[in-house]
Amino acid sequence: MGGRKASYTETGQGLFVNSKILHRFYSKEGAVIPNFVFIATFIAPQSSLIYKKYVEPIEHSTLEGLIFLPEIPWQADVLHVMEKIVKVQKEEKDAELKTSFLIQELWYLIYLHVEETKLEEKKEDFTSSQARLQLMMQYIHKHFGEKISLEDIAEQAVVSKSTALNLFRRYLHDTPVHYLLKYRLQESASLLVTTQKKVIVIAQNVGFENVDYFCKMFKKYYKMTPTEYREKHITRFLIFEKK
Repeated sequence: MGGRKASYTETGQGLFVNSKILHRFYSKEGAVIPNFVFIATFIAPQSSLIYKKYVEPIEHSTLEGLIFLPEIPWQADVLHVMEKIVKVQKEEKDAELKTSFLIQELWYLIYLHVEETKLEEKKEDFTSSQARLQLMMQYIHKHFGEKISLEDIAEQAVVSKSTALNLFRRYLHDTPVHYLLKYRLQESASLLVTTQKKVIVIAQNVGFENVDYFCKMFKKYYKMTPTEYREKHITRFLIFEKK
């Protein structure tokens, strides 16, 4: 189901994101993250009793997401079902029917173990908040190479600076300025691998006025200097390009 949540998972764990929750996948290093998206009506028609009784309460609850840990028995069962769903996609025979069956099994496990208080609470009206956050994120993604202030970011959603801070903290567990910094570093990492631009030029391209500060922040985020990052990843990229 489409959605959001800023969470951190380790190898062997799983993540469920509820409907209409803004989210993003990102890995600092190379990683294989099997994932699947399904709409609620894939479990049962919206007019059906099953949908009204078992799907809608979770979809409209305050539950934003869940992290599944293999050491917790029922969550280990969920992870096993998720693995089977991914595996079934490679099969040619009856894949759709098997997937439907497994999705329902997965949903039943989640429904059984979601706290009743979560299901009873009405979900806050966060549509407008999500829209404002999206506007601010889009502005950052488009103008990250320019000089941007917290006030500039807040203005895109017509909110105060404090409201902008609250929205980022609430939905992304981050601040607008730090989110901008991370996005700039991620874009710089891409440029280091895909171009031959000098480090100082890349720093300027992604919005850093001081190359020393850029290098310091890059090393703090990636645990290596920009040059080391380029040397480590450029060979892998070139091999991939040739293929």
